[in-house]
Order: sequence, then C-alpha cells, then structure tokens
Amino acid sequence: GASGGSQLARSLALVGASAPMLELGRRIGALARADSTVLIRGESGTGKELVARAIHGRSARREGPFVAVSCAALPDSLIEAELFGHEKGAFTGAHQDRAGRVERAQGGVLFLDEVGELSPLAQGKLLRFLEERRFERVGAGRGATREADVRVLAATHVSLERAVALGDFREDLYYRLNVVELALPALRERLEDLPLLVEHFLAGASATPRVSPEVLAALLARPWPGNVRQLRNAIEAALVALGDGPELRVEHLPPEPTQEAAQGVGAAVSAAVRAASEAATPPVELYATLRAEFERSLIAAALAASGGNQVAATQLLSMNRATFRRKMAAYELGGPGT
Repeated sequence: GASGGSQLARSLALVGASAPMLELGRRIGALARADSTVLIRGESGTGKELVARAIHGRSARREGPFVAVSCAALPDSLIEAELFGHEKGAFTGAHQDRAGRVERAQGGVLFLDEVGELSPLAQGKLLRFLEERRFERVGAGRGATREADVRVLAATHVSLERAVALGDFREDLYYRLNVVELALPALRERLEDLPLLVEHFLAGASATPRVSPEVLAALLARPWPGNVRQLRNAIEAALVALGDGPELRVEHLPPEPTQEAAQGVGAAVSAAVRAASEAATPPVELYATLRAEFERSLIAAALAASGGNQVAATQLLSMNRATFRRKMAAYELGGPGT
C-alpha cells in the first residue's frame, strides 16, 4: 500500500526516480508476490538488506519474522548451532535449549548476507538444508527433525560465478540460491538520483540547510565506490562541518578519499625509499621494507576510500577478505568492521 511505499522511500538506498530504480521497484513488487529463493547482488553500500526487507515487507510473509545471518561472521565450529539451534548439554557451554536462525525465521524470511563468504563446510550444511528444507537442533537426535517454513533471500557483493570457477563456491549451492537473480544498480549508474538522495539525507537534520549548486556538481563528479552508504556518510560529515550554518558549501564536504589516499600511498613509499637510501639499507631488506610500506599504505587508503567499510575496501583492492584481515592485523590497522 501507500504507507509501505513511503516507508520504503524513507529507508535510504531505495530513494530515486531513475530508470534503474523504477525497474528495481517493479521487480521488488513482483518478487514479493512469489515465494522463490532470490539472490540479490550488488556492490557494497547499494542497499542489499534494504531490498530484502522490502521484499519481505510486501510479501505474504510480512507478518512473520525477518532474520538476518551475517555469513562472513559464522565460524565453522558454530555453524550448525547458529543456523539450526541446540539442545541443552549438546556441547560445552550449551546451558539451555536455544532456537537457531532458521527456527526463529519460521513463517518469515531467512536473509543470508554475504553468502559468498561461507566456508566450504558451511556451504555443505546450507546446501543440505536448502535441498531438504528440514533441520534438527544440535544434540536433538534424528527423531527430532523439523520442517522449515522459511523463504530464503541471499545477498552477495562478489561474483559467485567467478567463485565457482575458482573452486571457492559450490556450483550446486550456487544453483540452489540463484533461482531468481536481482542485480542492484551502483550509485554511479543512477547519478540522476543523487540530488534526491542528498535531499533525503538532509531531511534528517534539525534545520535543513540550503545546498549550493557547486556542492551538487562536486558530488556528481565523484566515483562513489562505497555507493549510497558512502554518500550518506559524506553528507553526515558535511553537516558536522557546517554546524548551524544556513548553506552547505564545497568546503564543508569531506575530501575525496581516493585521490587523497593515493597521494598518501605515493608519499609514504617515497619517504621509505629516501630513508632507506640514506641508511644504506641492503637491497633484500629494502624490497621487503618498501613492499610492507606500500601494502600498509594501500590498505589504509582503501579503508579511507570506503569510509572504513572492510567489505568495500576488499572490493577496491580485489583482495580476499581473509588475506585483507590478516594484513590489517599485521600492519595494526584496526578500524570499524563491515
């Protein structure tokens, strides 16, 4: 109904009147009328969970729960207990019966976020569940199998076809998840929506400032690798810089991170080369030092460019998430998660 639509518009990434967004709205409506599994793909910050919630909110399951699972955060040791629940005493620390995510989603939607990050073991468990649509709590025994009444919506920012080709993702699971595919547009593919989005984000301010034409021009010229989420963060930062001023101007915008960060990488490496030549560092050590300095700067730059979002930063560098996290820890680059 109308209230659902306006609520949807208020929900952030789904603001827009461009052709890609009108098409997305149409597809959300069509998918809400079905009960099939949907694979939602899109870059980091495009609003995949919002779209999943919109499908749920317009479907026959809207009165049922919406349960999200962050697949990247599922350790192998806890997969079954997390998804299917456990009985008291099933393992050390299982002090009481606990429903898993599937059970909590009964009658509603199970949303598998970043499904491409599942380990091989987790992929096998999920495949079996999707094939049988039955589950049992850990420690419950075979007789306690339950029927699952959930609709599965999955999301990914990586190409699962490529992951299948590389042997990182099971082909049979890919086909189980990709019954219907929904691709979300990147912000750069719907730039005509940017003024509407800016207006939408400013509407949350206590006193909505005017926006100078130069600000819109500057925002339209940026590449937005972190998409709508990055735009929202930029507007929030600009509002802080503006204080209670009447007009948002270019100087209030945060610097464009990529360009600044790239200069930072170059400067850091040049400084390391200079320092090494002055200290007459042996060539073997010099290479290792420079490589570490370059990697550290590059990861810091990617994090800056993505507003601290690790998923977006790994995308920018085409680096696998485990490697990225390992290097972050090695170079002591702490920061907010995804």
